[in-house]
Amino acid sequence: MVAAPESDSDQSRPLCDRQRIDDSLKEVFEDFHHDTRSLLTRILTTVALLERKIQGAPQEQSLQSIRSNCSQLQMMADNLLEWLGIHSPRGQDTEIDLNREILDAVDRFSGAALMKGIQLEASHPPFPVLARGPQGSVGRILDNLLTNALNHTPEAGHVRIVLEKNENQMSLMVADTGCGIPSEMQEHLFERGGSSPGQSMGPGKGLGLFITRQLARSMGAGIEVESNPGKGSTFRITFPEYPGAPEFPEKSMR
Repeated sequence: MVAAPESDSDQSRPLCDRQRIDDSLKEVFEDFHHDTRSLLTRILTTVALLERKIQGAPQEQSLQSIRSNCSQLQMMADNLLEWLGIHSPRGQDTEIDLNREILDAVDRFSGAALMKGIQLEASHPPFPVLARGPQGSVGRILDNLLTNALNHTPEAGHVRIVLEKNENQMSLMVADTGCGIPSEMQEHLFERGGSSPGQSMGPGKGLGLFITRQLARSMGAGIEVESNPGKGSTFRITFPEYPGAPEFPEKSMR
C-alpha cells in the first residue's frame, strides 16, 4: 500500500503547532512577569517607607539588603522577558522619536534617582529626532543602561543621557560617575554571560548588556563603552542616519 503524499498544509502543520506553543509560553511568561513585577514594586515601596522611618537604626542595613535583592530579581525577570522577545518573530519596524524616548526614560527613572540621591539629566535637540526599528527597542535599551548606571553610581553622583549628531550618524549616550569598569571586563561586557562590576552571576544574570547589544543591532546601530575605574562609564549607541529624519545643527542641544 502506497501512502498518499503529504500536502503543503500537512507539511506546515508542525511549524504552526510549534508557533502556537511558543506564543502560549510567551503569554504565560508575560503574565508571570507582570504579576512578579507588581509584587516586587509593592515590596520595594514598603521598604522605602520603612527606610525613611528607621534611618540610622541597626535594621536599616537589613532593609537595604532586601531592596538590593528585590531590585536584582526585577532585573533578572526583565532580562529573561527581553531575551524571549529577541528570539520571537520580529514585528514591523516603526519610526521612533528619540527625544520622546529620552523624556519617557527620565520620567521612569527620576524616582529611583531621587531615592539614591543621584542627579539624572538629559540633553537633546529641541525638535524631533527620528530613528527606525522595532517598537519599544529604544525604551528597553535606555532601561537597561539606566538601571546599570543607577546601580553603580554612588550617592551625590550624576547620570546623564545625551543625544547628538556627528556627521551622518546619531549618538545616544548614557554617562555616569560610578565605579567604572576594568579594562579586562570591557572586552566581554556585551557577550552572553558577561556582567557589570560587582554583579554576581546566576540564572537570568549576565543578559542585560547582551540584550542591549542585540536590540541595538536590530536597529542597525552599534554600541560601545568608554570607562575608567573610579571615574565612571559612558555607553554610546550609534544609529545610522534615518532618511526620514529632519536635519539639525550639531550644536543645537537643550
